[in-house]
Amino acid sequence: MTATPLRSFHRTRFCLAIAAILALPSTPAFAQQAIDAPNTAQPAPIRFDIPAQPLPDALQAFARASRQQVSFDAGQLAGRRSQALHGDYTSDDALHRLLEGSGVEATRGRRGVWLVKPAHTPSPSAAQDPASLEAVVVTGTHIRDVAPTGSPVVVIDAEDIRRSGYSGTEQLLQALPQNFRGGDAGASADVNFSTGSQRGFNMTSGSGVNLRGLGANATLVLINGRRISASSGGTFTDISMIPLDAIERIEVLTDGASAVYGADAVGGVVNIILKSDYDSAETRLSYGATTRDGRDEYRVSHTMGQRWRNGGMLLTADYLHQSQLMASERAFTSNVPAPTTLMPSNKMASLVFSGEQALGDALTLKGDLQYSRARRFSTTTSGIGRSDSDITPIRKNAALTLDYALSNDWNMSLDVFASEEEARSRLNAFRPNGDPDYDYLHIRTQEQRGTEIKGSGKVAELPGGSMRLALGMGYKEEDYHRSIDLYGTHQQADRRNTSAFAEVHIPLVGEGNARSGVRRLDLSLAARHDDYSDFGSTNNPRIGLSWSPTERLTVRSSYSTSFRAPAIGEEARFSSNGLIGAEISSFPIDPEGNQWVPVLMWLGSEPLTPELARNRSVGIDWKPAFADGMSIALTYYDIRYTDRIVLPPLTMTALLDPALQGFVQRYDSPEQLRALVDAAIADGVRLMDYTFGEFGDDPLSQTTTAFSYMWTNAARVDMSGFDLGVRYPFRRNDHFFDIGLDASYIHTTETRLNQTAPPYDVVGTFGNPPKWRARGSFSWTYLDLSTSLNVNFSDAYTDTTGLVERPVRAYTTVDLVTRYAFAPEARGLLDGLSLSLNVVNLFDEQPPYITSSGRGAHYDPANASPLGRMVSLQVAKRW
Repeated sequence: MTATPLRSFHRTRFCLAIAAILALPSTPAFAQQAIDAPNTAQPAPIRFDIPAQPLPDALQAFARASRQQVSFDAGQLAGRRSQALHGDYTSDDALHRLLEGSGVEATRGRRGVWLVKPAHTPSPSAAQDPASLEAVVVTGTHIRDVAPTGSPVVVIDAEDIRRSGYSGTEQLLQALPQNFRGGDAGASADVNFSTGSQRGFNMTSGSGVNLRGLGANATLVLINGRRISASSGGTFTDISMIPLDAIERIEVLTDGASAVYGADAVGGVVNIILKSDYDSAETRLSYGATTRDGRDEYRVSHTMGQRWRNGGMLLTADYLHQSQLMASERAFTSNVPAPTTLMPSNKMASLVFSGEQALGDALTLKGDLQYSRARRFSTTTSGIGRSDSDITPIRKNAALTLDYALSNDWNMSLDVFASEEEARSRLNAFRPNGDPDYDYLHIRTQEQRGTEIKGSGKVAELPGGSMRLALGMGYKEEDYHRSIDLYGTHQQADRRNTSAFAEVHIPLVGEGNARSGVRRLDLSLAARHDDYSDFGSTNNPRIGLSWSPTERLTVRSSYSTSFRAPAIGEEARFSSNGLIGAEISSFPIDPEGNQWVPVLMWLGSEPLTPELARNRSVGIDWKPAFADGMSIALTYYDIRYTDRIVLPPLTMTALLDPALQGFVQRYDSPEQLRALVDAAIADGVRLMDYTFGEFGDDPLSQTTTAFSYMWTNAARVDMSGFDLGVRYPFRRNDHFFDIGLDASYIHTTETRLNQTAPPYDVVGTFGNPPKWRARGSFSWTYLDLSTSLNVNFSDAYTDTTGLVERPVRAYTTVDLVTRYAFAPEARGLLDGLSLSLNVVNLFDEQPPYITSSGRGAHYDPANASPLGRMVSLQVAKRW
């Protein structure tokens, strides 16, 4: 297909951006720094004047000022930045403040040397002196101090969060190119305008994560590596209930991971790591508003932490207030009957606590608690009246972990966790004249609790390094309850799940036996068995391979199978109920709609089984010699997703659509179909007639066609594409720069609604992911002033909502963040004070025009935000 001039312009602009990045000159490498041995006398405060800068430079400045020994690998810290540090501190306190939010940790070695390494990547020292370091587990593996072999992990650290300018966790992850804002679940705040087939379950207006566009229920969301209760009938996990200020970093594994985590990890895993290592206090105040009429918001948060010799604790309190955005306040929704809410008001209070305490030399107790309570209000108006929805979602999570370090380099852990999300929705309906019509209280509760025990450690020393093994087993219970007082409805579903897993990491070639063309060769094998009380059992393997022909180039590949069990919510409830109803409606049998016939629709669910997926990926990680510090990652992925649980799309042209013929049954005579209906009625199924006399008093006597409007394992998706990540931090005198580009290209998303349906490619069509999504970033820091510019690009696609398909222009927005931290000589209230000006959608780019989306609006909620430009000011004060 020939590209339009507008599409070519946007693509050309991004190609020029990539070329500009690659053309930048190289910078000298940073070296490891080691100064005199530390002073063992009573620590005294030291004056530090270290601006925010690349972390290797900051560590060298710290070593010079404190005269402490600091050991680190500059290559591992490339691209990370330090906090500014100005004032009098002990060396221990200064180092922890310097590293705060960088995703890097510092521990004392046996000889008093500070060992600094990324919290998600093992350092060389870990293999040499494991007793001196705290073991770290990375998303995508159970083995400590080992990164997942063969799979890409995207890390969004505290500096990335600050540079984004966003106020909510959902905004941050929606900007990730691999994540899709839309989907069947309608998992975004503007769900009122979504066209997703399961949007009705999102009664809390929550926001989920939908990696690859495979569905929000096919992405596993973890907090601190643990599962939490799902939202909205089990269709997704609401990430908007997690306060952004409580997050240390987010790790995104864009690969199948059921061999490690079990169900739901088909599109990938999002692991949200909360702050835990904090030894100070900070207060943040922010206020923002859209420059057009509509939403304003303010946030107040306070974080305080304390470290002591054998432990520490942290507490974050956060309150967010967001006003409603009405459809009448945006031109592309102004045709919708007023008053109708485009984005609901939101008042959310959150508390996050974490703590740990060493109980001797080998045993450590860790615990964390999270509590969030929101209140969201929205209004919807249609031809039959108005409804006001007042919703209160409440989430509670608790976890307790016992870690035991064995003397033979093994670590054992016992994890006990519980999570609950309750959503209470009060709906008040009014007639067109304003008189009250009816009201009801709808309550949904999702609970899960469980325990997991696992061990990880070295099993053999090979020429290439230490062979490591992880073993574990787990038990989990899930419960779902739903009630509606108006109808006397009380429904529930429950599930029990046991699992066992194993994983081994084998360094075939390492420093000890490296040769030309094979500097490193790592193999990982993983397998997991899951048994469900309601859906049987499943086994899932994973194989990962990483090969480094040189120090600067790594080639990686992985193969795995994944699965998703029917959600312990609406899907499991429907599956257990089976056929629940039947109704007769009229449908056209010619494209012009001149001839209509009665059709029987079966309602409910067939017995559901787990969805299955096969994931393959291959990629490279390259650190080019011409630009020290630059890193480039390119990944090709291929996913085959079968037995997908679907509720067939119901349209007036269902009898004519070739893709839906697998759900249509035709009978030789009305008597054949009546016999089936009579048997169903005898089993308690209720028959409803919605033909309103069009076919006489007995429309069933003229009915020879049935449509199975039931949940079923039918759909299949074959998807492939590429991910690209480029990062280049560098320095010019006292100026520090960081340039980045993340892009996702979907080659095809070939979909079949059932085995007999013809395949069709949905990529680049209304309500589905576009071919290209990208986010480019540029940041500059000079002394205590920093500025970040982020460009978000969504490719042009096809509007399929009208009678004639039409092109939709590309959608590009620009975000600007400027921050100033007061100079070292500042005293009093200015000490530790910083100011930030954030502008999201700097040029107020409006969503592209769509012929007709949800409620007849003219924008696509799956691919654009209705907010427009939002300007906010943030004040932060360290105490």
